[in-house]
Amino acid sequence: MQLDIPTLFIVSICITALLGVFLLVLWLQERTGWRAGYMQLGLDVAILLASSPWVDAQRLLLSVVGAAAMNLALAINHRPDRYVAF
Repeated sequence: MQLDIPTLFIVSICITALLGVFLLVLWLQERTGWRAGYMQLGLDVAILLASSPWVDAQRLLLSVVGAAAMNLALAINHRPDRYVAF
């Protein structure tokens, strides 16, 4: 399987955008004390709802369930005070 340059360009833009969202969430967690998993869940649901005109309802529901499961695991297991460098 070969990937052409436009496909690689689009993939790199998507990865960069996701990393920007992760950095925003972690910055907001440090600044406001809100849990990262809950903020990530809200952003994921907003992105999925924005894609609803182009995606059928079954795939959208599966995506929301998957995003909720992943972000709730992050919200439950991640504590801001756990990863502190000394």
